[in-house]
Amino acid sequence: MTERPPTLAGYPDARPVRDGIRLAVWTLRGFAHGAARRKSKAGVRLFSGWMLVIGICLFPVLIVSTPAVIALRRRTRYYMTPERDATLAITAKRDAWHVADHSTAKPGGGRGRTLRRGIAPALTPFLDQAGAALVTVAVNDERAKDYSEDVPGLLPQGRAWPRGVKMRREPQPTTR
Repeated sequence: MTERPPTLAGYPDARPVRDGIRLAVWTLRGFAHGAARRKSKAGVRLFSGWMLVIGICLFPVLIVSTPAVIALRRRTRYYMTPERDATLAITAKRDAWHVADHSTAKPGGGRGRTLRRGIAPALTPFLDQAGAALVTVAVNDERAKDYSEDVPGLLPQGRAWPRGVKMRREPQPTTR
């Protein structure tokens, strides 16, 4: 297993300070989006609203800790779109790579999906070569369907706590 997911041409790494501050703001936007999303169940909206309130109260901590987390998580790579308006963090662990974070400047705008569709075909060969699974949590059933379409072999594995759908892609045999 590699120490960290590989770099990918055309997808810059997040910079700790400048992009870390962006990610802190995007986190709050994501919670606000989740709280206001009328399609979601009341419990999911309440959870997002509660996380938004906590995030606002702890915003000074977020502004300092997010850049530190980006700098210090040596096994995590933060992929960004070339426009730097969406990010996907992937952490390499012993037997699986975990999607650790996913956020966009404008939640619901499709930029996260553009990023997933761009990096998935480039990353899956590395996963397979390493014999590693890909593990993630989709925030809802609709996103789980999107994730399955964007990453072949990524399948639902049950409900996640406190919300969402656990998903996993097993390594595929490599052909030479």
